[in-house]
Amino acid sequence: MELIEILNYSVAFFTIYTTVFFLLLFLRYKKDYYGAPEWRGEAPAVSIVIPAYNEEKTIEKCLGSILALDYPQGKLDIIVVDDGSTDATAAEAKKYEKHGVRVFTKENGGKGAALNYGIAKAGGEFIATMDADSYVTPGVLRALLPYFNDAGVMAVTPAVKIAPGGSVLREFQRIEYLMILFSRKLLSYIDAVPVTPGPFSIFRASVFKEVGGFDEHNLVEDQEIAMRIQQHHY
Repeated sequence: MELIEILNYSVAFFTIYTTVFFLLLFLRYKKDYYGAPEWRGEAPAVSIVIPAYNEEKTIEKCLGSILALDYPQGKLDIIVVDDGSTDATAAEAKKYEKHGVRVFTKENGGKGAALNYGIAKAGGEFIATMDADSYVTPGVLRALLPYFNDAGVMAVTPAVKIAPGGSVLREFQRIEYLMILFSRKLLSYIDAVPVTPGPFSIFRASVFKEVGGFDEHNLVEDQEIAMRIQQHHY
């Protein structure tokens, strides 16, 4: 058997195996897939940490979407960590200080270090991380927080989507993200979520005291923290 045949059979096997695996997961958890919990009690305090490096063109839209959240503003603590930007990121962010946004500037140390810096300043019961080049829809907090009714849940991931429009490549990327969203939700039922994406994953604040902060020397800090949380049986 030639190498090309081995590769073809390997790809075919992997494709069929993956398809059957996710199909069985979907059939097993179909009722849960279309359901969602409701929050019990008062709205908890939430800190939103936004690490930013040279994001002067996107930070305004990001902060605007955060301030438009359908959530009591008195319960939100919005923290921007300017990670030593060389552009006007800090200046753009400081325009929102009048709306209660707290802006800190530190020496450049990478995304993980910026996240940990912001987490150290946070006082909320829950901490959301937010990429400065992303934005949220108004109802996202009310949609995600109820999953923390389960005391064993330490992190909840968002439905990350690519806005429609633009090039053909962008459209393919949008479809890819929808497929990732589908698979990640199914994997959550077997405690196998592989990543807590930067655009608005929410953590129980206490988890950072238990498992530690983000790895400051890892380029995939969002994957590493997800794996570490699961290693602690959450």
